[in-house]
Amino acid sequence: MKKILTLVIGIMTLCLVGNAQGINFRKNSLNEILKIAKSENKLVFIDFYTTWCGPCKSLDAGTFKDKEVGAFYNKNFINLKLDAEAEGINAAKKYNVKAFPTLVFINYEEKVISLQEGGASAKDFIELGKLALKSTNDPDSYINLKKRYNENKNDEKFLLKYIDAQFKNNEPIYADVDNYLKNQKSFKQNGVDIFEFFLNYYKGFALGGEAEIILEKYYDDFFARATRSEEHSFVRIKNSMLYNTRILAITENSIELYEVFLNKWKSLPSDKRKGVELELELELLKIRNDDKAYKKMAYDYITTQFLTKTEDEIRLADKKNHERVKESQKSNGGMSSYGMIKRSENAIAVNHVSIITKISHVYLSMSKKKKDYKTILNWTSYGEKILPTSVAVRDLHALTLYKMGKKKEALAKRKEILASLEPNNRDIRSLKSAIKNWEKEINK
Repeated sequence: MKKILTLVIGIMTLCLVGNAQGINFRKNSLNEILKIAKSENKLVFIDFYTTWCGPCKSLDAGTFKDKEVGAFYNKNFINLKLDAEAEGINAAKKYNVKAFPTLVFINYEEKVISLQEGGASAKDFIELGKLALKSTNDPDSYINLKKRYNENKNDEKFLLKYIDAQFKNNEPIYADVDNYLKNQKSFKQNGVDIFEFFLNYYKGFALGGEAEIILEKYYDDFFARATRSEEHSFVRIKNSMLYNTRILAITENSIELYEVFLNKWKSLPSDKRKGVELELELELLKIRNDDKAYKKMAYDYITTQFLTKTEDEIRLADKKNHERVKESQKSNGGMSSYGMIKRSENAIAVNHVSIITKISHVYLSMSKKKKDYKTILNWTSYGEKILPTSVAVRDLHALTLYKMGKKKEALAKRKEILASLEPNNRDIRSLKSAIKNWEKEINK
């Protein structure tokens, strides 16, 4: 009996020690976490991860379990993990999470204190936390710069600090870059300081503003100044500005910006264009809220460009493409070559289904008639035939049934999808959550 008691105490001690080590991530919702942070006067640390992300798993297995990390973060922060593709999808959009892991520090008012993409060693992660704590009292921290913005937005030194803070926190900098370049008086437009400004922040630039004007005017001067390593980045600036404009136009629902992008895109040589013109025209119609024109163009596009190809034709095209890629990669070897060959097995089917699903989601949001729902079901049925493993197209089929009022059939479809997935599939969590929500609605 004494031995058993000793063993039990030993196990309990190990459990307590295990729990004491590493970060204590709360199980609460984000709203609950914010209330706790307010009551305890602490910042919130959020680890945005996905189930398929390798670096995220490395953080979990290493840095987050470190004893010193745990002691520091449990003392100073309210800690939360959010799957950016499941329960954290809305928060990830709100904080402009674009890569995984993304480590975000916010206050209880949901203001971003600091943000970092990628993993970190235990030592660096503690330093990251210290910087977040320090920045709440730092007049040049992003959150404090935002408070001072309105009264200082025409001060070039302030603007430069603000742009840097925005850029590091994944915030759009287009408007402030334009303002800075128009109003700054300290540097020549073709000088080394502006050249370095372009190199540092071009990933946030867009067309239609002062950055484009300066770049067009002094491109040769800048390129002549670039070192060999800088040349590679500088060549990419124009292309980056073009596609940044598209993303910004979609994010801000700006017709004007999208037209700037599309006109520039059309002026490029055909071999320099990325994307399909009809798909870009569809995006513009969506931004314009021209549902009628969008639906007509989408119907014509999918019907003539996709549904005309049979399952056998798609499989044959994929087989030929796969053989071509295998042949081209024979001499390369390595994991990247293997990955390219593997992806080519059904690349055409994947591309077709991706486009059909994307357009169908928009089409569905514009639809209220039975005829439109039947159109989408026809498209998704075709997608399922050419790529039976696609969760996205099968789930869209279920969503369309649900919107038609066939809720029990839709629920059964989602359960069927869930049952077909491997245990480690990244879609399981979000599907379970969606099924649970539908069951609540149906049983009301």
